[in-house]
Amino acid sequence: MPALVTEVDLLSATVEIAGVTVLMRTGDPDFLRTLQDRYPGFLKAGQDAQITFDLEILKKNFDEPDADVEVTQKNGRWMLARADFKAEWDSAKRHCRIAQTRSPHATDSVLRIVHTLVQASRGGFLLHAASAVRNQKAFLFAGESGAGKSTISALAPGDAILLTDEISYVCKHGDQYRAFGTPFTGEDWRYTVHAVARSAKTVRKSTFQDIVGWADYRDGKASSISGITVGNSGKTIEIKFAKVFCPATAAMGGAGGGILPSAAFKKVYDPYNTDTTKNIDDNPLNMAPPASMGPFVFKEFKPGVQVTLTKNDKYFRGAPLVDEFVVKVYADAT
Repeated sequence: MPALVTEVDLLSATVEIAGVTVLMRTGDPDFLRTLQDRYPGFLKAGQDAQITFDLEILKKNFDEPDADVEVTQKNGRWMLARADFKAEWDSAKRHCRIAQTRSPHATDSVLRIVHTLVQASRGGFLLHAASAVRNQKAFLFAGESGAGKSTISALAPGDAILLTDEISYVCKHGDQYRAFGTPFTGEDWRYTVHAVARSAKTVRKSTFQDIVGWADYRDGKASSISGITVGNSGKTIEIKFAKVFCPATAAMGGAGGGILPSAAFKKVYDPYNTDTTKNIDDNPLNMAPPASMGPFVFKEFKPGVQVTLTKNDKYFRGAPLVDEFVVKVYADAT
């Protein structure tokens, strides 16, 4: 692992999840702002930290760009690794040394793993599930990506308190279990806008070009679009425009034409950096979308010929009565 920055001039932010406080220290002020924007509602200034993260920000991935998560343990020390991070977690000292790319997804992953390890000894766990509280009871809705967790969350009754639509945190308290929200929410909309900004092919850039920070991010002067903030545990998106944009509400709702499933796409393309030489245009998932929240799911795409969709048996309103739906392409009449 590369040598980490010294403790001199370190910047920090404290993130509290389910009562567990993590002090994040870094020598990179831009990345600190990225973390602060990513974890609104979970920042706790002035509180004593139970866990300390020291982060070294790298300019590129490690040697294995497609490496999946690997977690190993020896003598109380846990080694965590993926293409975009390498970390060492000392469970006795409650300290984690992290070398990672500028992507906040890497920080998210290390946080999830460390929280999982901490809660395992306490009888708690993290679960890939949406969760809500109603009538003093917590309800969890587990499912793989595209199963409809976010859709169920959006349809929750008005008196329900939504905790999260992505990763639920369950802790043991005495003989009971309590559910907590986490900052690890579905941020598909934000991901989509960033992917569109660097694309050389998409036609929907005009929808977002007036967002504050759009041009700086597009040109590689910033690692994210400053005018987009995901807050309130992922339930609200705040968008700042450089000038008045009348159709904003209608145009922004579907990210200008469709929202990408970031959980799948970010494994192939991470947009949170200043490298403008890479984009989402040639991502193989463009030709085979991995998720759907509608009544039909992708089956096949023949460029210039047709797109074939099949019924979604997991659709929250029930599977449609049509087994297959084909959209054909015809040449313009001459």
